Amino acid sequence: LKISHGKAVSIGMAMAFKLSLDEKLISKEYYDKFIRVINLYKLPLKYDLNENMDKDHIAKEILYIMKSDKKNSFGKINLILPTELGKVSLMDNIDEEKILNIIRESQNA
Repeated sequence: LKISHGKAVSIGMAMAFKLSLDEKLISKEYYDKFIRVINLYKLPLKYDLNENMDKDHIAKEILYIMKSDKKNSFGKINLILPTELGKVSLMDNIDEEKILNIIRESQNA
């Protein structure tokens, strides 16, 4: 799976907004506004998989890469999540299964 840095940033932002929505950190209106802006600029919200790729394996691989990021510590994934327009919070207490589900939802197959 190869994704350019720019596309990965866009997809990662979409994942962060969806996770914030699911965790009730942002309103549905704010989430929808983000999606409209992403669509306006034709940026990707999901990454493409072809039919012979193992979706679950790819999701776990992405989670593994996230866990090995230098910004993380003590086995916890540090996420910067939007909380309102122009504001974010550092979260390190999001369940890994929730993160995996967001990654899975971000797959185009």
